[in-house]
Amino acid sequence: NGNSTYQKSQTSKITVNDNHSGGDTSTYKYIWSTDTNANPTTSFTSGSSYTKDGVTGDYYIVATACDLAGNCTTKQASNVFKIDNTKPTITLTPDGNNTWSTSQSSKITVSDDHSGGDTSTYKYIWSETNTATANISFTNNETVTKDGVTGEYYLIVRACDKAGNCEDKVSTSAFKISNSGPEITFGTDGNNTYAKSQSTTINVSSVAPIDTSTLKYVWVESATSTTNPTETFTNGGTVTRNSGTGNYYLKVRACDTLGNCTTKTSNVFKLDNEAPVVTLTPDGNNTWSTSQSSKI
Repeated sequence: NGNSTYQKSQTSKITVNDNHSGGDTSTYKYIWSTDTNANPTTSFTSGSSYTKDGVTGDYYIVATACDLAGNCTTKQASNVFKIDNTKPTITLTPDGNNTWSTSQSSKITVSDDHSGGDTSTYKYIWSETNTATANISFTNNETVTKDGVTGEYYLIVRACDKAGNCEDKVSTSAFKISNSGPEITFGTDGNNTYAKSQSTTINVSSVAPIDTSTLKYVWVESATSTTNPTETFTNGGTVTRNSGTGNYYLKVRACDTLGNCTTKTSNVFKLDNEAPVVTLTPDGNNTWSTSQSSKI
């Protein structure tokens, strides 16, 4: 006769007893209603059980029955039965973030106005797909954080209430995380053919915005040189070395606006800016002769 514990459905057995003339079964009517004064409209059989499910709310069984002598018990209302078929509400703050960051955080809030949340079911996961299964426990109103590998991640959350209604929430958009420095590529990555000058383009790409003020280069004579790049370049532009003779390497540094940096050294570029050495043997002869010779 009533149940104040929220459930997805409620069941009760209706029994009519009459010790004298006996019950008039044609008069047995009942109704599930949120109103204790509702008029019963559905026939029932004494001793049978009847179930109510569907819309969340507080419900009563209102029943009426008469005996064969015409004595009636009219609209007897049960105690309340509480029904909950409403899933919890999960709120993410923020619900995704399209701005690149080295880490991302979101506050998870679960609310349920009826049976209340079942905290043992509260799970979340950060995933590069929006179909992963949440498996990490959280507490209500907890802020969870993701850092590490560069990529776009969805926050997926699952929560159930005490009546067994469950909600799965996927963040509306991805959270963008970048912990990798920019990628540096050379149009020509070294040149083993000697030339008076060597040139190459420098291209920098990054998932996060590039900090153009950090784009620097330097020509060095060793691939392991510790010299820091100091010359400014424009992304996609061409840099040239037109002096010196020997092996030269292009060392480049670039950072994104999050502070992730990359330094890269090219393969060897060979430069030759020394004229040939010409040796004459002898290099002149002040002795008169009918002919003169010299080895070049």
